This record gives sequence, structure tokens and C-alpha cells, in this order.
Amino acid sequence: MSESRPKISSAEIDGWPKTVNMDNSVAGICVSPEAGRIISYSFHCGENLLFVNRSELGKIPEKDSAEWINFGGIRLDLAPQSFWAKSPWGKSWPPPPILNSEPWSLSCYDHVIEMLSVPDLKFLGIQIAVRIGLIKSSSIVCIDSTIKNITEVPLTLANWIVVQLAAISGESEIYLPAPSGDSRFSKGYSLQMGSQSVKPAISSDISTLPVSIVYCALERKFGFDLREWIVFRKSGESEICFALWGDFDAAGSYPDDNSHIELYFSEGMPYVELEMLGLMRSVEAGGSISDNFKFAAATCSGKVVELGEWGVACEPIRIDKNSVKGRLGLFYEGFLVLSELDNNGDKVEIARLPVSPREECSLDFQLPDDISLGSILVEIEQKSDLAKRIFVKKL
Repeated sequence: MSESRPKISSAEIDGWPKTVNMDNSVAGICVSPEAGRIISYSFHCGENLLFVNRSELGKIPEKDSAEWINFGGIRLDLAPQSFWAKSPWGKSWPPPPILNSEPWSLSCYDHVIEMLSVPDLKFLGIQIAVRIGLIKSSSIVCIDSTIKNITEVPLTLANWIVVQLAAISGESEIYLPAPSGDSRFSKGYSLQMGSQSVKPAISSDISTLPVSIVYCALERKFGFDLREWIVFRKSGESEICFALWGDFDAAGSYPDDNSHIELYFSEGMPYVELEMLGLMRSVEAGGSISDNFKFAAATCSGKVVELGEWGVACEPIRIDKNSVKGRLGLFYEGFLVLSELDNNGDKVEIARLPVSPREECSLDFQLPDDISLGSILVEIEQKSDLAKRIFVKKL
């Protein structure tokens, strides 16, 4: 059994000497405090799934610079942008230095990376702390983002994660689930930037429907409410899916007219932004707010229609003519276990399949004739902890 407990090591990037790698033999990330972000995410020894602006790697912006330098990668921001404009910074774009040009500090302990921004007393009156970890035997990265109010007055804020992914115009596809309730947007989304009059990315009313959007290199931005996750696939030839999800409260209030998820198409450089916003909350002087975000990669061909802590599904697990069928991309390395619950509620294993985020899990398992439907459990057994199982579905 391979060791999948995350390991942290130094990385060599000219100009950013404090950059570190974290790897668990399933997936890995590269974190640069000089850039204040994650600059690489991949399967173990695989291709970076994130967009990185290589011409800017290793650069340190001048202190308090108003110039926007897009390094790419994954960054943690503060929402809404209207708060930036109302602060002493006085602009909603570009971001103030704490979200743009200020290097962060970084520390590592107990297989976790922590980054801390400088305290911004000059403009926003906040400080951001980020805690990053990789779940054992999985491709899942967990991020806890905490914003502290360091002023003497209450502030109304939200956490915000922004993920830039390398994209191909006309090929890259983005998936979102149907809304969990009645969308406040008449068509199921809001157009926050750009136009839909030329090459519309969304051409119909999606107020009650799941979403499948193809990236085209025209600048535009969309907001979505009551949708709990977003998934990206770089091209039709790629079976690798990148998924983003996190804390969500359907009854809560979110920035940007209650948009919990936002999607940005870049025109000048080939990338899309998957963005997730936390709840808007009032933060007392000296207080803080935290949100948990997760992202992961899995292998699954086709349109993604379902996401859980276990992985994604292009065809949900189901019973079809006494067979268990489905097409899944799992976030864990280990085994997919099918069990029957007997009359005492005990599990009786009937099938065990090796699984990995690097390979699609295509199910077509014929059940024994004496199995009673309604009593079959589908679980994942982690390779690093055979005693621990992750619930997938009951059939």
C-alpha cells in the first residue's frame, strides 16, 4: 500500500524562494506565499490543471502597487467588490494590495500549509488567514479561509475563492446542477459583465435546469444562485473533471445579488474563472468569519450531473434490470464496495472494485438473484484507512 499522507517539500521557482509543494501520492499542489496563492494543482506527477501566467512567475510587485498582475492559480479574496470601492482604496478594480501585490507569510505543520496576509490597516481594515490541506488517499484539497476585522467598527464581508483554469475556446465545458429552489433570476442566472448578443453561452431559460456551458473567448461573467457546485472539463478529449464546492446555506444572503457561484470567461488569455462566494455576514471589531471550500479532480467522460464528497457522476448509480450501473469519477483511491444489509442491519459485502481519481469507474455489476432491492449500500473504502468508509448511495 502506497503512503498517501501529505508530504510538504520546498519548490524552486526563481524569485519566489518560499514556494512549497504538498503531495499525497494521489494529487499535489504548489503554494507560493510571494504570490499569495496556489499556483499548481495536478494528479501526482501530472499536468497542472490551473492556468498560470508564466510571464509573471517569480515577480514581486512594488508595495502598494495599483497595477493588476494576474499570476493565475487559485487565490482567496474578499467580497463584495463594492466594499473595496467604499473603503479608503476607493476603487472596485483593480484590487487593493492585500488582494494583489502584497506577499503573504507561510508556515507548515502537521501536514497543513497556512498562509497569512499582511494586516491591511490602510485600505480594507482586514487580515486573511488561509489553511490548506490534502485529504489522504484522495485528490481533495480543503481550504479554510478566515477574514478578521482589524478595525474598530463592524464590517459586512464575505469570503471568496477564485480558481483560474486553463481553457480552450469552443471546447472547454462547465457544468452546474439545477437550483435547489426558486432562482431569483428570471432566466436562472445574471449577466454581470459582457454581452450575450454575440455567441451566447447560455441561450435558454435555465431557471429550473442544470447548466452546461461551453467557454468562448469573449469576456463575460455570470452569476448563479441556489446551485451548490461547479465542475470544469478542459476539452471533449479530456476525461479529467475539476470540481469546486463548499459551505452553502440556501436561506443565506450572498454578495452580487445573492450569487453563490460566479463564472468568468477571459478574452485576452485562455482561461475561465470558477468563483465561489461565502455568506455575507456582519463582522464585529476584532471578530472574524470563516468558510470552507473544497476542490478536487476526477476522471469521468460525459456531462457531469451529480457531485458529492465521494466524486462526480456522468451517469448516476442506479439499479437497472437487476444490475448496478453508473459512470463515476471518484475523488478517492481505494475500493468501491457494494454491500447488502441483512435483517439485523449488518453489512454483507457482495462486490469490491479498485478505484482511483485517475481512472473512470464504469459500473455494470450483476446482482445475485437473492438480493432484495432497497438494501444495497455503495461506499468507498479509502486505501489509507481500510476501516473508514465514505457513503456514496443506498439503492
